[in-house]
Amino acid sequence: MLTYLLIEIDKNWKEKSKNIIDNFTIKKEYKKVMWLSNIELFRKNKKLFITELKEIKWKINWKLNIWILIQLSKKLKIFSEKIEIWLEDIQKIRNDLHLQKILEEDVYKEELSNNKMLDLFIFTKNFQIEIVENLNNLR
Repeated sequence: MLTYLLIEIDKNWKEKSKNIIDNFTIKKEYKKVMWLSNIELFRKNKKLFITELKEIKWKINWKLNIWILIQLSKKLKIFSEKIEIWLEDIQKIRNDLHLQKILEEDVYKEELSNNKMLDLFIFTKNFQIEIVENLNNLR
């Protein structure tokens, strides 16, 4: 749902939001210029390297990981703080949680109690409500 909302925002929202997405989705890399490696430059006794800037633009699509999507949604300020906290919590659980571990160990019994699972379902409902509100704002 989060990916779909961000794709729609990127397509339909105001320029300010699109600029936030553009700035956030550009990854800058600096690659050492190899053909100049025989030249040594120093500044304050530290060796300097000549580099070239390589920019990679991520597409907002289904391949982006959840951390990137959450950080982008926070930059856009599209959710309430409560939803943002829950998204980060779900990401943490997702990263820690593997089906095989649940079957083999009792590590998650306390963390994923019945109450926590009920809270997750309530969060999902609230998350869906905010997604629908944001999508309605696109029109």
